[in-house]
Amino acid sequence: MAAVTKAIERWACGSVCTSWSRTDTIMAQAPTRHSDFRDHRPLPLSEIYELYSEVVNEGRWTNGLLEMWFWKNKTAKSSVHIPCWDSFKWNPLAWRGACMGRTCEECYWTGLRQTRWARAVYAANLGREYVFPYQNIGHKSYKSDIKALCWMYCLMSCVFSCGIGQIFSFCGNVLFNFGAFYSCHAREKMRRRYKLPSTFGLPPGIDDFLVHFLCFYCASHQELRELAVRGVDGPGMHILDVLPNSFAGAEGSNEAIREREELVNKMTAHPPKFFKSRVKRNPLVLSTVVEVAKETALRAKQGVTDDAGSTATSATSAAPLGWISYPAGAPSTQTMSRDEVDVEQADLLHGPDGKPDWQALGTELHAALPPLQRAWSVAY
Repeated sequence: MAAVTKAIERWACGSVCTSWSRTDTIMAQAPTRHSDFRDHRPLPLSEIYELYSEVVNEGRWTNGLLEMWFWKNKTAKSSVHIPCWDSFKWNPLAWRGACMGRTCEECYWTGLRQTRWARAVYAANLGREYVFPYQNIGHKSYKSDIKALCWMYCLMSCVFSCGIGQIFSFCGNVLFNFGAFYSCHAREKMRRRYKLPSTFGLPPGIDDFLVHFLCFYCASHQELRELAVRGVDGPGMHILDVLPNSFAGAEGSNEAIREREELVNKMTAHPPKFFKSRVKRNPLVLSTVVEVAKETALRAKQGVTDDAGSTATSATSAAPLGWISYPAGAPSTQTMSRDEVDVEQADLLHGPDGKPDWQALGTELHAALPPLQRAWSVAY
C-alpha cells in the first residue's frame, strides 16, 4: 500500500503538478500581477537558474504539465515566453498589435507550440535526429535553424498522418498530434537525463509519445521552462533571442538585449558538435596537432563566464544538454598523471618573447600522442 501511495504521489506531484511552494525570492522577481510581461525586463537565464535552484530537485519536475498558468512559474515564464492572456486587453483601443494586442511575429515565436518545441530542442541540443541532413537548410542564423526545424516538424506531422489527421485536429492543437512520432524523442532524452517521472506511468518512449500526442500544447511549455530552470541555455531559449523589439519600452531592456546578444555571439562562435560539420584530421600530423592546440587555447580563452564565476566553453563543455550550462560541472583544473608522459611542460607554453610557442608545444604533443591513446584516469 505504501508503494502504491508513493507512486501516486510521485505521479500527481511530480509530472502533472508539483508540490513545491513559491518562495519570497522567486516572487520578488516576478512581473506585477495582471500586468503585461512586455513592460518588464526579462531576467537572464543565469539568474533564473539561481532563483529556482532551491526548488529544483533531481527526479522531479519543477513545472507541472498542467501548471502553465500558476503564478509560482511566472518568473521563469517571463524569460522564455510572452503569454497570450497577460498581453491581452479587453479594450481594443489598448491593443498593441493587430492580432488581439500582439504582433504576428509574437504569435509565431511564442504562440505556436511547434516553435516552442523547436526552440527547446535547438537550444538544449536534444538529439541527432533533429539535425538537418543538408547543410543548405537554415544555417544562416540560429533563427533560421529554428524555423527550419519547426517546418520539419510540420512536415513530419503531415507524413505520419497522411495529411488527414493534422487537418482534422487543427494542426495537432486538438488531440491527435501525429507529429509526436517525431517530437517525443526530445522529451524522452530530457527525462532520462534528469530522471524525471513519466506522466502515465508507462515505459520511456511510449509515455513521451502519448504526452505529445494528447497534450503537446502543455508539454511544449513544460519542457521549455524545465530546461531554463535547470540551467540549460542556448540560442533561442531566452525570449530576447527571438523577440527583442517587444521589450523596447521596458526599463533596462537595452542593456539586457545587448548582454544577451554578446552571450549568443559567444555561443554561436563555437556551436556544439551536432551543429557543425566534421573535418577529418590525422592526429599524427604535426601541423594538425598545432592547429588543435591553438583551437583549444582559443576556446578556453573565450569561455563564457556566468555570475558565479564558473567558466563554460560551449565547444568543449561537459554539460550533457545545451550549448552552455550554468551549473558548475567538472572542475576547471584536473590532475592527471601517466608514467609514460611528463605533464610538467609549463616551459613549452611560452617562447623567448613571452608568447605561446605553438611549434614547441605541438612537437611535444606529437611525441606524446602514442602513449596517450590509451585510457586516462581522471580524479575529480
